[in-house]
Amino acid sequence: MKYSEFFHTIQGEGKLVGVPSVFFRTSYCNLRCDWCSAIGTRVLSSDLRWTPIENLNPGDWVVGALRQDKGGHLQLQPTQVVETAVRRAPMVRFLTEDGIQFACSADHLLYQVTTRTQNSSKIHVGWRKAKKLSLGRAVRCILPPEDLQVAAEAYERGWLCGMAEGDGCFWSLRKGDKNYRRFRLALSNVSLLEQFQQFAKRAGYRLHFAPHQHSGFKGYSVMEALWLTTSESAESFERWLKAHPQDQSYFRGWLAGFFDAEGSYTGTIRFAQKEGIFKQKAIDFAAKLGFRPTNESRGIRLGGTTPEILRFYSLCQPQSLKKWNFWGISSQARQHIVNVEHADTEEVISLKTASGTYVSEGILSHNCDTPFTSWNPENKDITLMEAVEAITKYDCKHVVITGGEPFIQVKELAQLCQALDERGHHITIETNATIFAPVAAHLISMSPKLQNSNPPSDNRYFQSHERGRIRPDVIRKFLDRYECQVKFVVDQPADIEEIQALQAEIPIPAETIVLMPQGITPEELAPKQEWLVDICKEHGYRYSPRVHVDIWGDKRGV
Repeated sequence: MKYSEFFHTIQGEGKLVGVPSVFFRTSYCNLRCDWCSAIGTRVLSSDLRWTPIENLNPGDWVVGALRQDKGGHLQLQPTQVVETAVRRAPMVRFLTEDGIQFACSADHLLYQVTTRTQNSSKIHVGWRKAKKLSLGRAVRCILPPEDLQVAAEAYERGWLCGMAEGDGCFWSLRKGDKNYRRFRLALSNVSLLEQFQQFAKRAGYRLHFAPHQHSGFKGYSVMEALWLTTSESAESFERWLKAHPQDQSYFRGWLAGFFDAEGSYTGTIRFAQKEGIFKQKAIDFAAKLGFRPTNESRGIRLGGTTPEILRFYSLCQPQSLKKWNFWGISSQARQHIVNVEHADTEEVISLKTASGTYVSEGILSHNCDTPFTSWNPENKDITLMEAVEAITKYDCKHVVITGGEPFIQVKELAQLCQALDERGHHITIETNATIFAPVAAHLISMSPKLQNSNPPSDNRYFQSHERGRIRPDVIRKFLDRYECQVKFVVDQPADIEEIQALQAEIPIPAETIVLMPQGITPEELAPKQEWLVDICKEHGYRYSPRVHVDIWGDKRGV
């Protein structure tokens, strides 16, 4: 049997909310859809370079974000692209306060953050469909994109100069000596030396490797070093480094080289340097690139906010980027929307990542579907007896089998339910009510998909999703043969009309219908709960809170 996880919780299901239960989550779902970004959209790769979305392939690494615990911030993590596809979709175009232009399909999810508007004091916080975002709303911004075209020759020259002025050494022997002027760069990081040698060679200077005996507070040690040992080459190299161009690419390269030599990252970007010409040079170049350097007694600091940190790494691309682990940081930056335009259908790229998130044009975006149960199922194998043993070890009467869609694996599901029933367990099965099969279960919790779950009409999954999302015949069979509840996830008041139409068609007893608000954060759920409770009281429906969100947030295994 294919599954993704077991966990022990108190969230229960329906009338069993609050009852200790063991959840067994199966893999695979038979309903799929996706959301997409416009062709040409730049996606932030894990090396902090911007890559057009159409150039990404499965296996590539990009920047994503995950919430580690309830109430915690979305933390940046490297994540892998698992699927891409091309389709056509109705579009929405946005312009933000800082000039970020972003185009995506109408159902694409962006992370809206708390903000105030003149029209409402209750603002949806969390993932929000693009078509529902309006003027004045704010979305999470990870790193505003920049035109990162770089003149390679100027950048490499800057990097060589930054490294040489940070860790290099020009010195003179006795003037009478034939080769009295020399240069040396000694480092423990051999890869930086190799990069220096390569860049210098392209500029016409051939440095050679030789060991350097270094005297430090722990005594003598031997380090690898690069050398220029003729006066002609050393003096020429020195003149070439000093005659730098006033060029953005050069400034970026110099800061990268100086950071590789003297920099560190401990929650903020720092350069260790005493007062002098090189420290002032770092301050000047950083300011020319739009940073706000702070002069400290032992060096320079370049801000501590996430966008500033990421911007430095992205703009300057120091060679030691991999050494400084910035993963796990979060961004509280936001961009307010100043213009929204609903556009015609265009060709777009569907990008799906392992984390379910990525950064497009600087804005945090979300995949469609739950990756571990749908388009990227974890597919762990388990035998019938292994599953029974894993469930019974919790010494818990109530078991909830969920998914994915459990009835896809109908043979295995029937065997598991029979074994659990024989051991005295109360069995609840969560299903989208599109497949029927007789199994030993005590409660069937049906969750028919409303139209709010549909992808755009020209999505490659639209026809199959729309055709298969509601199966009245299956719902009737479950209602006739089992104790049931019919649960609907409600996003807006207009969804109630669709629920009532289905209720009349089948029919479904009002006391069997359970309404649950759509949302993955308490802030997102709160405003919906108010009007949804009133609807339940008016029509005799039951209300179901999202207990796991209230207690643990949008987190697995709880």
